[in-house]
Amino acid sequence: MVDITRGMDRLDVVEQVLRLPELSLVDLSRDGAWAVIVSNLTGSYQLWSFKLADKTVVQVSHGDQRVTYARVSPDLKNVFFLRDFDGKERHQLFVTSIEGGEKEMQLSDFKDLRLFDFACSPQGRKIALTGSTSESNYLWVFDVYEGRLEPVFKSGGWIFSPSYSESGDVLAFSANTTGTPRSSEIVVIDFQSGATSVYTPKPGSENTIPKWHPQAMRILFKTNAAGPYDLAIYDIDSSSFTTMGLSKYGVDFTDFGWLSDGGVFWFVARRNGRSKLYVRKDGGDVAEVETPVGTITGIEVDRTGSFAVFSWSSLSRPPVLYRVDIKSGKLHLLYEPAQLRGLPLGKAEFISYRSFDGLEVPGFLLLAEGKKEPKPCVVWVHGGPWWEVGDEWNAPVQALCAAGFHVLCPNFRGSTGYGADFERLNIGDPGGGDMQDVLHGVKYLYELGLVDDERVGVAGASYGGFMTFLTMTKNPDVWKAGAAIVGVTDWMEDYELSDAAFRNFTEQLLGKPEEKPELFRDRSPINFVHQTKAPILVWHRANDSRCPLQPVEKFVKKLKQLGKPHEFYVVEGEGHGVQRLENFVKQYRTVADFFLRYL
Repeated sequence: MVDITRGMDRLDVVEQVLRLPELSLVDLSRDGAWAVIVSNLTGSYQLWSFKLADKTVVQVSHGDQRVTYARVSPDLKNVFFLRDFDGKERHQLFVTSIEGGEKEMQLSDFKDLRLFDFACSPQGRKIALTGSTSESNYLWVFDVYEGRLEPVFKSGGWIFSPSYSESGDVLAFSANTTGTPRSSEIVVIDFQSGATSVYTPKPGSENTIPKWHPQAMRILFKTNAAGPYDLAIYDIDSSSFTTMGLSKYGVDFTDFGWLSDGGVFWFVARRNGRSKLYVRKDGGDVAEVETPVGTITGIEVDRTGSFAVFSWSSLSRPPVLYRVDIKSGKLHLLYEPAQLRGLPLGKAEFISYRSFDGLEVPGFLLLAEGKKEPKPCVVWVHGGPWWEVGDEWNAPVQALCAAGFHVLCPNFRGSTGYGADFERLNIGDPGGGDMQDVLHGVKYLYELGLVDDERVGVAGASYGGFMTFLTMTKNPDVWKAGAAIVGVTDWMEDYELSDAAFRNFTEQLLGKPEEKPELFRDRSPINFVHQTKAPILVWHRANDSRCPLQPVEKFVKKLKQLGKPHEFYVVEGEGHGVQRLENFVKQYRTVADFFLRYL
């Protein structure tokens, strides 16, 4: 391959990597004719329709305000979607033609609602929305014809994944109704009788993403009621619960659904940061449908079970759209955005190492220029914390690698993708055992002989930003530099500034501040600013409602008062998630430049 970067400034190469287009499948029309993707092709995350018959692509939402969730309407003519304005996460509901060519129309005038996802009723008139206000978490039903929003369920904990039955008379969704960390129950509302029931196969277990059987009153869902994650079926009429015994195929299940006859379902299983597609046939036989090595980031299967459309990527290859024929296994590349070829993308290697207590910590390692030789290193700490760095496109990680750094991405305790037990190891201990996992990752880099002259930096966004703040203040001798992006500096103040959704998040992770004041104090980096030694870059966004700016400004003020080396950037018109590509590029180009100067 021709080296197109010859003669280019290193930061210009970084920028080219950051500008590689992203895409993810969000839905497939019920007739299998249209796939809808979200992509930043035009500089912000907007919707595009892909017609499978002739492979035409048309943009169906426009502007620079980010689309966060979308579904094709039951009549196959339109796409409903949520839009976030200036990153404030105060969403509105829109509709646009699936064929494009028409201006999208705003359907709602919601007041201060943070919305997560939604489901359309089969008739298309009602839309069930999940989200929160400052006081509580809700499931609402919005009447598209009348423009009326009605709250139908209220909970102290998060609510997600609504799903209408085939008749539209019954709605199921997941909700944390007990307050137990990481638990969730299946809530079923019968609109005909007015009855609401809350089901769990085991108190305290996690039961999520309910999917209705196409013909019967049965729900397919993910659960850890028997220990490891598995799929299970709950028959409402008989009140019977049956696990599917699929744990041997993966330690987590990210997508699944029924086929039209109801005797067969498909699922995506995950292990060691990678995913595979399977079909479970009537009678229990399971067959793999071969897909490329990497991660299926969004998938829908045609209701007849003849083909699947999915977005896919790996840490070393940007996202593309595929179709796979279920029976023959034949793979078709449907769509790949135009992109610059020949960029020096690092090859990802799955690794693991032992932490302080013997726990095996998995992760990925990318070597700059593909060479196992000493270089400055950056440890990339992912967000969440219930998230992971998988074998999936990650532009910031690749940008740092292109800048000349070896990059270690540890999936510390609490990460998803490694089983239900592993995922819960950080509850009540954020910045404790998981921080030790990160520090032992640095030790691992030294053992491999990859660190040049003790030049190791740390970076991360969201929870990764919190971990960067905390380790730069509590473990100051480990790092030569750090970059904290949209992170937490004061858990107590963040809790006080949060709405219901993120108060619940904090309570699940740390507990309530009045019950654990010492933990809140000990894990808040603002209390240890005086211990900072290495230069720290602080990047935040003015409208962040998950990790508010105010406590971060106080942290930076202390840095300045104490004469600690730092750089501070605030981006206006953006929130916790990036709204615009130009700001994303500027952000990580600045981070790369910072490390080039200090490592």
